[in-house]
Amino acid sequence: MLSNMMNKYGMIDLTKPGAWGKFVHNVREDHAQQVDHNASVETKVTVFNSDGKEVPGRYDILSNNVIYDVKSHNLDAMSDKKLANFLVETYHQIQGYQWSPNIEGKPDAAVILENPPSDSGRRNVIEQFFEKRDINVIWGK
Repeated sequence: MLSNMMNKYGMIDLTKPGAWGKFVHNVREDHAQQVDHNASVETKVTVFNSDGKEVPGRYDILSNNVIYDVKSHNLDAMSDKKLANFLVETYHQIQGYQWSPNIEGKPDAAVILENPPSDSGRRNVIEQFFEKRDINVIWGK
């Protein structure tokens, strides 16, 4: 599977910092567009280096042992089936980050959902889905 992705998205040079994150971002962007063509996929997180200093930029993987996956989909507009696919796909992406070759151990993870659904029932389903998989949910707005 990885070789198929490398054929589509290019080779990964794991000797360069951030190469895995950039590769995964391209794969993630492609998958998100398949689920919701209006999806805006941009990583908006900050990395803190070993000195505790903020390092600006777009990163998928944080060095302080927490992975954040940012999503800005319209969760209200998705059908139940699309929402289910979105949740499973997001979980698989985070799982892929957790087991990437340049991370030691299994880091904690959180998904940042910038646009919470207006329906509290749908919101509860989303929270329960991620909580069962030990992924924290952070709601925007």
